[in-house]
Amino acid sequence: MPFIPADPVPITLRGGASFLISRQDPQLRQLRLDEFNGWIAEQPAVKSSGYIASVFDVPNLAITVLWFGGDSAFRQQIAAEGARRGITVRFEARKQSLAQTEAAARALVGLVCSDTVFLTAMRTIVNAQPGASLRVY
Repeated sequence: MPFIPADPVPITLRGGASFLISRQDPQLRQLRLDEFNGWIAEQPAVKSSGYIASVFDVPNLAITVLWFGGDSAFRQQIAAEGARRGITVRFEARKQSLAQTEAAARALVGLVCSDTVFLTAMRTIVNAQPGASLRVY
């Protein structure tokens, strides 16, 4: 017989798998944030928007969206969808777009490096202080 938590919440993942998890389980908050972040990534507007990356705050069921540029319909859509899901959405401004950040990362690690090295450099740059400047020569 499968384990059924005392305070079950049904979870259905994008792939269709479903199961029960306790409301108190931090994995539930992580799953909800993962699913929401997946929703953001699947939106057609994501590539042409100011979206750069998402940072999870699992204990508080919140997500900080790193954003380049001003307010937009897509940014408002992200905030509304987060609210609908009970997730707090914050936006943190960045001085560089995702394309600029990727160009800076590529310049740092060279064009012939492995994808793993590139992604590590990308994460380092994205997590830089909001006021930091990136220059690509």
